[in-house]
Amino acid sequence: WSGPLVQERQGAIRIEVSGRNTALMLNGKLEMPIREGTQSVDLFVPRGVHKLNILTIATPEAKSVEAKLARENRQSSIVKMRPFTAIDFDPDSAADIPYFEPVPAPEITQEENRWNLSMPSRELRFIDFEFLEYRGEAIAINNVEISGGELKHIPPTADVLELASNDVLELAPGDTVTVSYLDELTAGAEQRNRLLTKSLTATYYNGQITPISYDFNRSGNGSIKGTRKELLRIEPGERIVAEIVDFDLDVGLDRDEVEVEIQVNSAPPFKYTATETGASTGVFLAEIDTAAEATEGKITVKQGDKVYLRYKDVQNIFPGHAFYRETVVLLNEPTKAQIQIVDSETSVEGGMRFLPVEEPRLQDHISKVEYRLPLTIEVIDPDRAKDSRSTVLVDVMTTQGVKTQIECVLSRAFATPKEALSESRNPALLEGRFVGQIPLLLGSPQSITMLPEDGTLPKGGLGKIIIPTDPDPETPLDDGENKSKAALAVLSVVGTDQFTAIYQDTSRPDDSKITLNAAAKLFSAASLEITNEEYLEPAEIAYVGKKLFLRLSDPDLDISKKRDLAIVRIITESGEDETVELEETLTHSGVFSGSFPLQANPKPVPGNFEGEIECFFGDQITAGYLDNVIQTIDGQPIIKRILPVAVGTDGIMAAFSKIYKDEDLAIQTQFHIAESYFELFKSQRKLKQDAKAEAALTSGQRVLRDLQDDYPNPKYAPRVSYLLGQFAQEMEAWNEAIAAYGSIVRNHPEHNLAPDSQYKLGQCHEEAGELDEALEAYVTLAGTYPKSPLIANVMLRINEHFYTKEDYSVAASVGEKFLEKFPNHEWTPKMAFRIGQCHYKQEEFLKGGKSFDAFTKRFPDQELTAQALFWAGESYRMGRDIPNAFRRYNRCRWDYPESDAAKYSRGRLALPELLSQFEKEANLNE
Repeated sequence: WSGPLVQERQGAIRIEVSGRNTALMLNGKLEMPIREGTQSVDLFVPRGVHKLNILTIATPEAKSVEAKLARENRQSSIVKMRPFTAIDFDPDSAADIPYFEPVPAPEITQEENRWNLSMPSRELRFIDFEFLEYRGEAIAINNVEISGGELKHIPPTADVLELASNDVLELAPGDTVTVSYLDELTAGAEQRNRLLTKSLTATYYNGQITPISYDFNRSGNGSIKGTRKELLRIEPGERIVAEIVDFDLDVGLDRDEVEVEIQVNSAPPFKYTATETGASTGVFLAEIDTAAEATEGKITVKQGDKVYLRYKDVQNIFPGHAFYRETVVLLNEPTKAQIQIVDSETSVEGGMRFLPVEEPRLQDHISKVEYRLPLTIEVIDPDRAKDSRSTVLVDVMTTQGVKTQIECVLSRAFATPKEALSESRNPALLEGRFVGQIPLLLGSPQSITMLPEDGTLPKGGLGKIIIPTDPDPETPLDDGENKSKAALAVLSVVGTDQFTAIYQDTSRPDDSKITLNAAAKLFSAASLEITNEEYLEPAEIAYVGKKLFLRLSDPDLDISKKRDLAIVRIITESGEDETVELEETLTHSGVFSGSFPLQANPKPVPGNFEGEIECFFGDQITAGYLDNVIQTIDGQPIIKRILPVAVGTDGIMAAFSKIYKDEDLAIQTQFHIAESYFELFKSQRKLKQDAKAEAALTSGQRVLRDLQDDYPNPKYAPRVSYLLGQFAQEMEAWNEAIAAYGSIVRNHPEHNLAPDSQYKLGQCHEEAGELDEALEAYVTLAGTYPKSPLIANVMLRINEHFYTKEDYSVAASVGEKFLEKFPNHEWTPKMAFRIGQCHYKQEEFLKGGKSFDAFTKRFPDQELTAQALFWAGESYRMGRDIPNAFRRYNRCRWDYPESDAAKYSRGRLALPELLSQFEKEANLNE
């Protein structure tokens, strides 16, 4: 190979060539002679375009040959070989770069026995003399002198031998300094001549220089805070801040300074001074202002320029001598952007993964994405990647009209590794690659877009979803006081959706503006399982006469607002071959299920499906599903699940069995059997026959489960749940009962068992000690089913709840409404008495007295009438209405002389104020 080699900055390079025989020539000089095998050579190459010749020979055994390049990295000691790139050979890739003109080789002159070599000034680390030819047995050199810049470097002016005897400790990096002290006298003279030692290691810090800038934000309290960011690209007129971190330069007690060189392309450098940010920080900053036109105090730049920043790191451990640390800032120029959606999949082995984009795609390419992974969008636009905090906005739309906006951040998390970027501090910033992600959730455009971050969905990861604000001007402003729990933004999709990512490229080399699109569709891996009757655990064996339960998960099949259908093929070894439909469990769940009875038939007839699968003992059932993605190692999109059929089944003796022609009669019979077991269970519990009660409970629950399996029609579900709730309530399994009754009121609110279930739901909460939940259940019953005969019981329990909690005003109010609504109820007298009690306990004594008076007038023959008269007297006495109190006490002892209330009334009449009232009444009668 022969051609130009572009070296934009002078520095060292390493070229490695592999092959059977290899050689290399640079600028007409043979730097690597022809030898066998792989060779490498290190060269110091000045700035310019050089002529490179590479020779390598391939063989039938080694069919490939290769040449690699490594350039000097002034920030790292690691040499990284990489393949050559097109830029390495393109002279137009660097601005104003000249072709290299070799300098004539220096000549050696001889004066008697003295040789002189003169050459242009250059920085040297060491000098190696190599004598290619000589006469005699050995070479004798008497003296070597090296001079430059009016200074003699070798031999040194200082006497090296004197360093060992002076009072200065000379150190080199890596030296260990040990300080020792002999303590001759110690406390108590217990230990004499104790040797104390301490050690430290001498080293230098490898300095670094970084171009930075700041984002300034105002916080809620009005203060301004700056956020540091790494800088790579600028526009003319923007400021560059050179940040130098070198702790070796912190030499004084005050803020130190260091000189920084600024060079635009190959122009002469400018000198700037960087000042330490504070005493003893070791961090230095220099501000460099730029301008598009010549301006005093600013450097002039234009599009495509490169601004080099460097400073001299005098003390370091890499490379170990004075060395210029260098970095670069690019003047931004328009570039052509790319947008792409990263493919994702579930591998055949079962793991979910992203598939990085390895090469540019066609404009009409449609990516395939896995629903269970976030939708991942990449934008490559170098002119927008100005600093480490740069972002771009991408609009995402679906075919059903859902829209959202994603703020993409710099990242190469889903990109293929590039050796050309490996030496960059921030490869994503240099490449201009942005990434944004958003989780997917099955749903319609009207579905919610924010969900609690509870771990059920993967987090969005990179980027930020822009939540649209409410345009209504009346919407109150968020003052930041009320912070809800962490929420996760999602994109609502269905299986037929096509995603479109839209990016506006507003800066291009031809000064045009263009809208870029990338498309993707769902290609999610389905999963098919043959399960137990609860659709939770995989089934191990099937039984003739029982059912086959199938569960399919495939988000791609959720295509409508209704419960969709999936098609599964079932075959058996005995010859059955049927295509069945599974129904989606809930709308937008993406999970499909179905159950099919297994009918005994030694010779099944394929294609005669009427809701049953024909098989025989010892058979083998295979369920298959055709997916839209690869499911097997050999590249087939078919899922197969195999289940053996048992050779026989266990017999079960039921209370009685019969085949009914009428399905309703069969179902009603099963319900009656379950209810009978329930009554049997309650009776045996009362007789403390626990073993028999447990057997009745088990039998009743088994009948209900068989009923659910044999007749899965949703219209029977409320009655099954009601009986299961009764069993659980009787066993005091409150949570189980609450779940059973709750399923009825939630899923079947119009069923005739719903009011009673709502009432029993409140009972279970009450028995479980959850009084607030019980009250809520009772109030819901009163509001939802106002004509239910259970309302009276509900109002009684609500009254009792508030009376127990000492909220007497509410309890009295509930009691008054009860009297209005149920004037003839068996509990009406007690509720009327409770109203008076509530007023009395509230210390509303006069209202209490009137309530007890109303009781005695309405219920003169009740057991509580005597107590009502007494408490009426108590109420009037506490309310300072002595005459009415006197009359109620007297009536109580006259009308009900044998009652306890009369005894207490006679005691109250002996009180001084009542005796005084007795005298007044007597005088009045006279």
